[in-house]
Amino acid sequence: ARFRKTKRTTAVEAKAATATAKPRVGGGQASRITAMSSQTTDGDEDTLQSPSSESDAANHESDEKTAAANAVSTTRAGAARRRGTRSSAPRGQVRKGRAASAIESTITDVSDDDSESPTTDDVECSSDSSSSGIHQPMGAVLLVLDSSLQALPWESMGALRSSAVYRSPSLACAAALFTLQSVKPLRASGTVDIGSTFYLLNPSRDLTPTQTQFEAMFQSQAGWGGFVGGAPSASTLALELQQRDLFIYFGHGAGEKYLPQSALRKLNSCAAALLMGCSSGRLRHCGDYEATGVVLAYLIAGCPAAVANLWDVTDRDIDRFSQALLDCWTQSSSRDGNGAELVGTISKGRQSCRLPFLTGAAPVCFGIPTKVFTTPRV
Repeated sequence: ARFRKTKRTTAVEAKAATATAKPRVGGGQASRITAMSSQTTDGDEDTLQSPSSESDAANHESDEKTAAANAVSTTRAGAARRRGTRSSAPRGQVRKGRAASAIESTITDVSDDDSESPTTDDVECSSDSSSSGIHQPMGAVLLVLDSSLQALPWESMGALRSSAVYRSPSLACAAALFTLQSVKPLRASGTVDIGSTFYLLNPSRDLTPTQTQFEAMFQSQAGWGGFVGGAPSASTLALELQQRDLFIYFGHGAGEKYLPQSALRKLNSCAAALLMGCSSGRLRHCGDYEATGVVLAYLIAGCPAAVANLWDVTDRDIDRFSQALLDCWTQSSSRDGNGAELVGTISKGRQSCRLPFLTGAAPVCFGIPTKVFTTPRV
């Protein structure tokens, strides 16, 4: 910018100097007329110019010279001021050129346009965005994770912690589960009747505090049946999984010891499952193949939703989680199937843990959106 200004200033000065050295056409004619008039002053009466015309031409020439001199002085003064401004500007200060001025004027125009009063649509959008924060429930969320991401507790993120989050190995698996649930008779699809529950409580007989805490509760629920301090045969367990709506397992692992995965996958249908053993929801890598686990065998058998743990947990803290979860489920009573969200109550269970981001983050749900309700028994 400095180079362009200096070049332009030099051009103006050169032009002004040329105009001073070589007067315009009017000035040259006036000079010649003046010379001719001075030569004919000795009595020559046939002059081409009258005295009044000579004085006007002289005045015109003088005015042009004065204007040229003023232009030169103005140009030089402007250049001097610019040089003085450049020299007096502190180091590091940004000097504005024509481009910067144009940009500033454009920004000013845009700011003036934006400062206008918002329309009705703008007000509605702003009110909607302010009222819907990321920490508010956003409905059911389905996560399809690969083998590298499935071990992380995404459900405990702040944006998802209060939402109903379900996991599925693929969209095809989720679509198949929706199809299976839609053809089930005598109840709405995507619902689980808590009144039809089968349980295995401490089948290995080494979780005495857990058995003490839940035995009375399980046996007092109408329509519930199961084993406490013992295990059924594989055929009995397979039959109960196909006839019941909910299966509760409080023991070690995911119960594969009592019903192998190969037999579990062959079931025609399967109840929703609450598997509170250590690493019951962990998927293990199999070389170049996708990760697999017992919880996926439940989904293959037609289980609509299975709550399981991603890693090992302590028995007392996971018992607090289970107690809070079951309390929310059993308090829901609705005949039309519009009960509580099966996963929506997990956030309350996490808050009851002493280690909400360790033990409380371990339980996750595999399957599709499912609601739980209780049918009153006569």
